[in-house]
Amino acid sequence: MGDSYPSARDLLDNWIDELDPYDMVSSAEAKKEYFLTARDLATLFYEPVGGGFLPGLISTGPPTKWYAHSHLVNLSLRKHGTAGVVKKLEARNKREEKKRMREEQAEQARKR
Repeated sequence: MGDSYPSARDLLDNWIDELDPYDMVSSAEAKKEYFLTARDLATLFYEPVGGGFLPGLISTGPPTKWYAHSHLVNLSLRKHGTAGVVKKLEARNKREEKKRMREEQAEQARKR
């Protein structure tokens, strides 16, 4: 099982290269994928999308804030440091692997 894990450098490179630098990421996804808080995001430029009112005065809620991938990567690295981001990526990878294994075991149990 330990051999299947990517190296720390691969995890970091994959995370950085996952999107083009100026691909946009929603605030909800930014918090989850870049280990940031709403307070962290408040320091970044964002592009508002959607929101407002529809004809008949129906509110569609506030606009969604979208952030550039490269800005999120830089902010996360500044906040957590390279080693901190790698540690968080490794922990996430391990959680996802355990979840996949549990799902496979449950599937095998259902087939019996």
